[in-house]
Amino acid sequence: VNTGKNITIIGNSFENIGQLETNGGQISIAAIAPIGFASLGKSGELLSVESQPDDIIDRNASNIGTAIVRGKIDASSLQPGMGGKIIVLGERIGLLENSLFNVSGSAGGGEIKIGNIDTIATYIDPKASLNADALITGNGGKITVAATESNRVYGSFSAKGGVNNGNGGMLETSGNNFLDITGIAVDTNASNGLNGNWLLKGGNIVFGSSAASNNNAIFQPTFNNTILDNSTIEKQLSAGNNIAIAATQTGKGAGNIKADTVNILTTNNRSVTLTLQANNDINIASGNVQSTLHPLGIVLQASGNISLGNGSKRSFEIQTRGGKFTASANDFILLSGAEIMSNNTSINDSEPIELVTAGSVVINSSGIVKSTDGAGNS
Repeated sequence: VNTGKNITIIGNSFENIGQLETNGGQISIAAIAPIGFASLGKSGELLSVESQPDDIIDRNASNIGTAIVRGKIDASSLQPGMGGKIIVLGERIGLLENSLFNVSGSAGGGEIKIGNIDTIATYIDPKASLNADALITGNGGKITVAATESNRVYGSFSAKGGVNNGNGGMLETSGNNFLDITGIAVDTNASNGLNGNWLLKGGNIVFGSSAASNNNAIFQPTFNNTILDNSTIEKQLSAGNNIAIAATQTGKGAGNIKADTVNILTTNNRSVTLTLQANNDINIASGNVQSTLHPLGIVLQASGNISLGNGSKRSFEIQTRGGKFTASANDFILLSGAEIMSNNTSINDSEPIELVTAGSVVINSSGIVKSTDGAGNS
């Protein structure tokens, strides 16, 4: 269609194996139940979708409410201007092998929205790509992938800042019940600006090995938790992305972040920050989180308590390499055999180590070290 014009497709189910394209406009796809409602704006853009409850419609009867994409959907803008917008809504949404979504723009990235609060399951294939880059100037765009029961996000996501100026963009992956991001590739870098952010949201979050994905049942959850693969988080921090992990006490989760062992060794070429936020508690028993090159900021925030270490000396070690460490809790903070270090051999001063709580701070067989070797300061 012509530059800046919108494309809206609404049906009981949807499958795309070809190409949809508009230069800087909005492409909206909604797969809704037969007795459902779609709200459109004055320019034909999709505003909202509402389906009838399960007691009215038998959703197991067919592919009602399923949107499948196998091809290319392009709302990018190569002319001066920002990228457009792509929205895909439905009860089940799948972006299969070699799918490509593009909302990149010469003056800023656009927005991609996959799923909403009515989406039960989403699946992004490992060979699918979603791009919201600022190509010359401006900030990277925003990409959101959300589902309530099962969210499998394995593809490549790019929301880079402009080559000349601009900050990196934003990726959000949300799964109230089950979220699997094993092997995902994220790029929110900015050559002449601040790097962007990746937000992961789930009910209960557990650090561990791969979630043992069953790709033969792409819309089915494997667990009732979000299980984060240590190596995936390590790689994406090393790639330059700031990462925030939030346990939000929604769905079947209580809002806890838990790990028997966390091992993250980053090689980031500029400062990045890892943030853990829990509506309840954060408990990490053992492991090692550190940067080998540039500062790694670490922020822990809990509405309940924060517990680091299992009682054995140096059972859990943190080395920020000069980055700021902050832990804040509404209840207590317990360091039991944990060691927090902020050494840096290349900058004049390390950022502070802060423990903030409305309750008590307990330090048992633990250590807190802040020093700088580069200029002889400590």
